[in-house]
Amino acid sequence: MCGTRSTVRNSHGIVALLAALALANLLSAAAPAAAQTPDLSLTQATLQLWPEYDDPGLLVILAGTFSDTVTFPQAIALPLPGGAREIQATMQDTTGQLLMQPWQITAGKLTYTLPQPRFHVEYYLSRPPAGSQRELSYTFEAPYSIQTLEITVQRPARATAFSVTPQPEMSFAGNDGLTYYRITRTQIAAGEKLPIAIRYTKTDQGLSAPPAQPAASSPGGQGAAGAISRANIWLPWLLIGVGLTALASALVYWWLQLRQTSAEVGASSTVQAPGAARGARMADAGQQAFCTRCGRQFTAEDRFCARCGAARG
Repeated sequence: MCGTRSTVRNSHGIVALLAALALANLLSAAAPAAAQTPDLSLTQATLQLWPEYDDPGLLVILAGTFSDTVTFPQAIALPLPGGAREIQATMQDTTGQLLMQPWQITAGKLTYTLPQPRFHVEYYLSRPPAGSQRELSYTFEAPYSIQTLEITVQRPARATAFSVTPQPEMSFAGNDGLTYYRITRTQIAAGEKLPIAIRYTKTDQGLSAPPAQPAASSPGGQGAAGAISRANIWLPWLLIGVGLTALASALVYWWLQLRQTSAEVGASSTVQAPGAARGARMADAGQQAFCTRCGRQFTAEDRFCARCGAARG
């Protein structure tokens, strides 16, 4: 009996050893597979902050390109400040066109599936009520490691005493006539935060974005929209005038034709046909104009022929 128990214990130990070896092999095989999926990282990113541009608040535009070490599509998650509104999550195709993507907010992050390595996100943050002295604070949190981050802050139209913290390296004028300030950072770690403060003086509540421009004017100074509107007004009257002119022409033509027909009918009732008149004249000449005996022509007073004396017929 003791030998039998010893044999059973040994067999159990061998089975356990084999199971442990198999589990170790599985773990060692899975580890390289996990290591083959690198973390997402951004080769470059841009952050644009536009206060009071086309909204009384702050417009935030974040865009970037992921490294080519991973394949796409990929699910991405971008930290989102509280109170963000009018969110647009897009991907940028090879032509630069932005295509909207379905998104959701999970644990304070904007998440969506990115089909290609380039993303583009926009949203607004409300500006706290203030008088002419205005201050906006925004903290950027890196969603992933970033090799190069370029921050551009737009100076609102009619703003004075403008300043940005951290100190910009340069400023430049944009094609829209506004001034921009640039801050550049490199080798940013994932999760790293960068507070940005914007201060300026502005006495009005107007926005920087120019109002929608009307359609291009014609040489006479009237826009295309006005020309179309005027055409819609006078075109029906023009068609009515053409129709009335055609109707009047038809009536005049009918009246002239009617007059011509009436005149021809009246003429046929009062004037003999050429053949009938010629026959009447020949009959008169045969009865009265010449002597039937010698052929002498009678005068109007002759009752007898002056040549042969024959009586006038």
